[in-house]
Amino acid sequence: ECRGRPARHSRMGIQTADGAFSGLFRNRTTNQLHSLQWTTQHAGWAGRTTAAFSRYRTRQQFGLLDLQPQETAYQLRSDWERPLAPHTTLRTGLVAVREGTRFQGTFPAQPNRLDAGAGRVTVTDQFSTTRLGTYLELDASLADRLQLIAGTRLDRHTRARQTIVDPRLAVAVHLSPQTRTRLAWGRYRQFPALDAYAQHTGSNTLGAQTATHWI
Repeated sequence: ECRGRPARHSRMGIQTADGAFSGLFRNRTTNQLHSLQWTTQHAGWAGRTTAAFSRYRTRQQFGLLDLQPQETAYQLRSDWERPLAPHTTLRTGLVAVREGTRFQGTFPAQPNRLDAGAGRVTVTDQFSTTRLGTYLELDASLADRLQLIAGTRLDRHTRARQTIVDPRLAVAVHLSPQTRTRLAWGRYRQFPALDAYAQHTGSNTLGAQTATHWI
């Protein structure tokens, strides 16, 4: 199964006549998203794998000012599950994400001057990160009305240089065919967006944000 969306393009232009420079502001944006998904059956396991690619590009021009940021992401995810007993299921999976951001821009060398005679300065910067993750979850019915879901997730982020482990636990009690009470606890951590690491120099010290959920 192949899923995707054609590249989306948009353009905008605005004529300006204020200040020391008169010119046309141009903006062009391209947004792409493509994915490929397939399912597999092997030795009692049922698997679903997805490969995806996305890219966002924009270009803004006004006189000497020319800004061209770009973000690219590649993702491979595979989820598997297998019944261990009539009311017990084991789930596991892997995910690998490669993200990159690139910025190229031209700026006027003199403040508040955008005309061709002002001189220009060109800046180019790019960096990337890789995130690897895996999880394991057990869904079991311990009695006719008691269900237990226990799992853990491990992630490694190369830009943050951090490996995290997040445990999760949920218990559900079926009081009647129409009523179920559920108690869940979990620790969830999320890494900053990639462009946050480009906003300072020196050693990167941004780690994952941590939240504990009770539901």
